[in-house]
Parts: sequence; structure tokens; C-alpha cells
Amino acid sequence: MKILITESGYIPQSADTPEVGKYYTLETADNQTAQQRKAWHAIVHEWFKSGLWSYDTIDFKQFRDYIKKDYGAGFEKYKWVDDNYCIHTAKTMEEIPLYVLEAQANGQHGRINGVLKSFSNYTKKDVKDSLDKLISACMEAGLNSRKFQEIITGMEK
Repeated sequence: MKILITESGYIPQSADTPEVGKYYTLETADNQTAQQRKAWHAIVHEWFKSGLWSYDTIDFKQFRDYIKKDYGAGFEKYKWVDDNYCIHTAKTMEEIPLYVLEAQANGQHGRINGVLKSFSNYTKKDVKDSLDKLISACMEAGLNSRKFQEIITGMEK
């Protein structure tokens, strides 16, 4: 549904119109970020269903997290554990003490855990960049399903 808000109410811009007594969440039609987020999630789901990927994963959530790490904005912070088993938070890897980084590199896995940036916190640029990388990766992997093409076509409108 698309409407134009005026001082005296609204003017429908599409065939469907708001119903009296229903609540609606408004977002500006010229802000494509919400639509891009929906497209991103739809493409990730379609890629997962296709099986045209080589991640060592068993479920969609893991797959989505790999995609966010590899093609998204990455980690927003890191959790790390010191020698006394206390958990700390760092915004960058440089803030983590060298002895913890070395222990991780020498096989003591689990001492450092990256926390992926939530997709709902992506900036407009993050969403655009992630979507561009995702589409390129899907095409390189050979994803060419009807649904994938519908999503791409819908984005071009």
C-alpha cells in the first residue's frame, strides 16, 4: 500500500487503501532501507534453500550468521575471557590483551567470541554494501532460481 499524506488526510497511490480501525506502521516510501533489508533476508533464505554454498553449517541461523560475517557489517564487538575466567567486552580486536590473542591463535579456541552487528542496526550504507556483496556472491555461486530472479527484479522497480 502506498499513500501520500496531506494536511487534510491522505491520497491513495495504489489500489489497496488503509482500513478504518486498523493500526499501521508508516515508513517513507523514498527510504529504501526497509525494502532492502527484506530483500537481503529473502536472498539469504533462497541461497540457503538452494544448497549452493560450502559453509559447514546445519541450520539457517548458522548460515545467516556466516553470511552476516562474510558479506555484512561484521562484528560490532568482541567478548573475551581472561585467565581468571572473567568475561570482558572490547569494541576492536586491538583492545584485547596480546596474551589472549596468542592463546586463541595457539588453539585455545573459545577465548574470543565476535558479536555480529544486528541487521536491524545496520546503517543505510551497511545495508546497501551488504546487499551488493550478497547478490554478487549468490551469482558467483550459480544461484539462478525463479525466486531469486523475482527478488532481483522487484529491487529494480
